[in-house]
Amino acid sequence: MTMNWRGMMLAAAAILGAGTASAACPKAMAAFNARDLDGATAAADVCIEQSDDVEAYWLRARIRYAKSLLSDAVRDFEVVTKRAPGFAEGFVMYANALDDLGQQEKALAAYDRAVELAPKDARPYAERSILQYRMNAFDKAKDDADKAIALDPGMAQGWRARADALAGLGQYEAAVADYTQAVKIAPDHVRTYTRRGEALLLLNRLDESIADSTKALSLDPRNFDAFTNRCEARRVKRDLAAAIADCDAALAINPKAVFVLNARAAALNGAGRTADALAGFDASIALDPNDSFARKMRGTIRFNASDFAGAAADYAVVVRAEPDSSLYQGYLGDALVKIGRTQEARAAYEAALKLNPNNAGAASGLKMLDATARKP
Repeated sequence: MTMNWRGMMLAAAAILGAGTASAACPKAMAAFNARDLDGATAAADVCIEQSDDVEAYWLRARIRYAKSLLSDAVRDFEVVTKRAPGFAEGFVMYANALDDLGQQEKALAAYDRAVELAPKDARPYAERSILQYRMNAFDKAKDDADKAIALDPGMAQGWRARADALAGLGQYEAAVADYTQAVKIAPDHVRTYTRRGEALLLLNRLDESIADSTKALSLDPRNFDAFTNRCEARRVKRDLAAAIADCDAALAINPKAVFVLNARAAALNGAGRTADALAGFDASIALDPNDSFARKMRGTIRFNASDFAGAAADYAVVVRAEPDSSLYQGYLGDALVKIGRTQEARAAYEAALKLNPNNAGAASGLKMLDATARKP
């Protein structure tokens, strides 16, 4: 998040009981304002040794959080929340650090306390909404974001938080509207563009999605999400060369991103580069052997290349992951027939027809097996 350091410190001073933020540890404050985080940390350490003052812990906790020294920051925030139990911002920052450490339940409890202490402050609700979203509690996330917006409609974070919650609930049109409101308030916030671009992609509004990704990349030229979204949008539009280039850019940032590997391989397959596509799906499956999309695509490529045993192996993984897929039960039956495993093929066709009696391919395959069985 963006830190208004001096404003936050001065606001904290009255609650924490110190004179002013800068008076507690001027060297640390000056170093932080100069973005000399190492110098700020060293000065804050001296400050605590000399005064053991709660504001000095608050100062050092913020510096450590800025340096991503999360465990150390948590310890300092704990001191602050114990010595200043009525300081809502202390609980918000404590929760942020806990969340970044993956301690979501503890973070939620700290946000709850911040809301209790400052029920008219929009920020604790917005921050808690973001955590609720990551915990897949989308309705609760929306409720908190609603409260944040009602308290401060000019705070972009509240609109972004509600947009995330709406997207989690599958309400993509409403999410796009809220992201758009957030853009109006904070037009240079990269994540708003990437998240809106993703929602637009899911709505198949591909040109708008591409425009958002391009805007995000103008603000952050190495933004992984923007390259990923634009790759997929361009792939769906069949702008395959551009899609592959965007996927390559995303993979240069995170070479183990399975979704991107899959999107790139699918684009290569669409461009007729079958061998390269197969290699791409191999790489994806090596990272996630149970990825259904990669298994489906590789199974089809293998089947078309007469690698029926390989296709059967891939389709078997798919139907284990998606036992209600009549289509892939039928495909599994087709591959099994080709390698002479007729009894297993029959079972696959029967499973496909049980799921969907109108599966013509499975019905035809089963009829063929029956006819073959009747031959003398």
